[in-house]
Amino acid sequence: MTRNQNIRQEIRHQLAVQNHLGACTTTGKSDKEIAHIDERFFLACEKLEALQAGLKRSKK
Repeated sequence: MTRNQNIRQEIRHQLAVQNHLGACTTTGKSDKEIAHIDERFFLACEKLEALQAGLKRSKK
């Protein structure tokens, strides 16, 4: 696989992670569990942005 293909594959994976974590229900979860879900969601968002920026840079 080329570098761009690897980045695109990782972007698809991060989108799936982000969608899953964004759809998680917090009903019945402790504050600590909710904080963990939030942290993972925002880390996935940051990673997705970084991957998309890297893909954009590699296309130039």
